Amino acid sequence: MNNTKTNPIGLDAKIQSLQTRLFSQLNTLWGLTSLNELDAYGRCYVIEKDGEKTVRFFKTPSEYQIVSVPERNKFFFLSRAIQKKIDTLRYETTIEAIFLLDVVSLKPDVTHRADIEVQADVELILNQIDNIFVESIETGFENVLRGIKYEQSSDMQPYHAFKFNLNIIYNMNEECDCC
Repeated sequence: MNNTKTNPIGLDAKIQSLQTRLFSQLNTLWGLTSLNELDAYGRCYVIEKDGEKTVRFFKTPSEYQIVSVPERNKFFFLSRAIQKKIDTLRYETTIEAIFLLDVVSLKPDVTHRADIEVQADVELILNQIDNIFVESIETGFENVLRGIKYEQSSDMQPYHAFKFNLNIIYNMNEECDCC
C-alpha cells in the first residue's frame, strides 16, 4: 500500500514523488501482484516514548503508526534536521530512504541471498530521477536503524535492511507531481 499525504509541498512533495515512483516501479520490477505486498511511507518521524525511539508515520492527529518493524516489505523516509538554502526558494538536504525487506519473497528464483539484487533494483530507479543523488548505502539493521528500537536481531536471510543516503534539491513551494 502506498501511504501518501494529501497535497504535500516542499520537501514532502519531493519525497512523495520519489515514494510513488519507487512504489510503482518496484511493484512492477519485483512482479508483485497485490498492492499489499509492499508498503510505502513518506517522511516519517523518530519519536521517543518511554525511553525507546521508534520510527512512526503520521496517520491522523492522534495516531502515529510504527514502521520500524520488519513484519512486511516496506520502505520509508527520514529527513535530516538541516536543510541548506541554496537560492531564493531552493533547498538542499540529505534524506534516508530505508528499506526493510524479505528478499526471498521478492526474488524467489534467486538461489543465493538476493540482498545486492534488491539494492540494485532500487538504485536503478533512483538514478533516473532529477535532483536526487545517491551519496551512500548502509546495510544491516544496526546501521540502518541506528539508535532506534527494532525487533529483528540480525540482517540474515530472509530479511535485509538497507538505506540509501540521498542528497536532494527541492523547491520550498514545490507541489507533488504525482498527486
